[in-house]
Amino acid sequence: MAAENEEFDKSAIIKKSLHMVKHRAELQASIRQSKGHFYDHVKSKVARCIKVQKKIAKANKKRQTAVDDNSEQAQMSKALSVEPYGLKFGAKNGTWVERAREAIKPREEEIRERELQVEELQARLKEKLSVQVV
Repeated sequence: MAAENEEFDKSAIIKKSLHMVKHRAELQASIRQSKGHFYDHVKSKVARCIKVQKKIAKANKKRQTAVDDNSEQAQMSKALSVEPYGLKFGAKNGTWVERAREAIKPREEEIRERELQVEELQARLKEKLSVQVV
């Protein structure tokens, strides 16, 4: 008798779980078959306002991506341009190399000065550390 009750309980649990699985599957199927937009079936002013706001947001996003793409293209064309250096495509190498070196010289000198300052500071630090240790 006890074995029959256990089997009955197990079968009842299995039936209940199968019923719940089928019920959830039906719910999911109804969700999948419903319309994509939540407010499509509502014909009120609120629903129309929400639709309009979504359309405006989408259009603004498209415009912004177009502006970003254009600005990236403009930046790339400026970056690839040699005209700020007084050059044009097809110019001879000699003038280009000379102008490039002239543009780089001040920066190189500044870098050398900074390196010397760093070396001096390191030497002072070593002196102070050696004095403190002794």
